[in-house]
Amino acid sequence: MRILAGMIGLALTATASLAKPVAIDPARIGRHIEILASNGFAGRFPGSPGETLTTDYIVRQFAAIGLKPGGDIVAGKRTWLQKVPMLTVTLVGTPIVTLTTPQGTEPWLAGQQITVRPNLARPGVVDIAAAPLVFVGYGVVAPEKNWDDYKDIDLTGKIAVILGNDPDSEGGEGDFGGKAVTSYGFGQHKVEQAVQRGAIGVLFVHDPGLTGYGWATIANSDARPKLDIERSPPRVRALYDGFIDMPVISDIFRRAGSTSPSPRPPPRPAPFVR
Repeated sequence: MRILAGMIGLALTATASLAKPVAIDPARIGRHIEILASNGFAGRFPGSPGETLTTDYIVRQFAAIGLKPGGDIVAGKRTWLQKVPMLTVTLVGTPIVTLTTPQGTEPWLAGQQITVRPNLARPGVVDIAAAPLVFVGYGVVAPEKNWDDYKDIDLTGKIAVILGNDPDSEGGEGDFGGKAVTSYGFGQHKVEQAVQRGAIGVLFVHDPGLTGYGWATIANSDARPKLDIERSPPRVRALYDGFIDMPVISDIFRRAGSTSPSPRPPPRPAPFVR
């Protein structure tokens, strides 16, 4: 996988200095959303012409209700915009992924069975050979809850396969907050725990019953350019991460003679954050 990287980013800021109170009108808010979501704004992607159209529109609306600009100072004058350094990473070409089992070697079709994304902090060419897959459950380490999915597992040079959400997501009531998703269910926690144990890659199992959306949503999202704010120090990330479809990983478990994770109905909304 070859990665292209560049810097982009603008943020809109304003100071709340109003001559008189402004009533909140649901219909008016809905109209703004309808306009910004229209095809004329070309997707609003940061760094694209659509972003300029979007920020220009919002600036006009802010000015119309009496807000004052609170962004960067340019030539001694306060502007509406603030520069925010960001990194954008674009996947070039189609990733080649193969699985080797006692039954032989087979391809995994990128976008259809698996998605892979490079490390946003270290863009470049990713070339991994013969990395074992290790299933680590939910990938959660919570000492205060007496929960450790890793125990003595050594992930050095391996790829962690991880379920989404909290460990109590199947039953609703449990040690991890019942109906509320805790920080342990977020992807960044899971990645950090895996990387600290030597993992070079992370694959999240996509369960449509848990997320509420199908595989096509994952495939389309991971094929797009990725963004992150420039951080110092950068976020802890694996060499790459991605998703694997539930039927694919279930088939691996079946062939290995083990009990496989199975799809389940959604117990609660579970937005996935990486």
